[in-house]
Amino acid sequence: MTVVLSARYLVRLENIKRNFGGSMFVSERMSKDLTTVGPDMTILEAKKLMVEKEIRHLPVIDAAGKLLGIVTDRDVRDAMPSTLLKKADYDITLAKIMNFPVRDIMTANP
Repeated sequence: MTVVLSARYLVRLENIKRNFGGSMFVSERMSKDLTTVGPDMTILEAKKLMVEKEIRHLPVIDAAGKLLGIVTDRDVRDAMPSTLLKKADYDITLAKIMNFPVRDIMTANP
């Protein structure tokens, strides 16, 4: 099983623990039913999945379930073409980029 926890989330857990006393285990708060993607999924498919599931991070795993990296909503946003392009050029560039695999924009070995 692969579990991904953000640093911000861990800080929040520590604050809760400090403010309310007692011990808290990550297993009590972590997501157990993760949505993951393969490295060959297109950026467009990943973006649609993030919107559909209302998530910002997608672990990228291989066929054996090994974590290869993570792709975030920021990675997708950063891959978008400049809004300073002319409309026609923007549309052409966007269509090309959206068909690239997530492995091209993911953070490897997070």
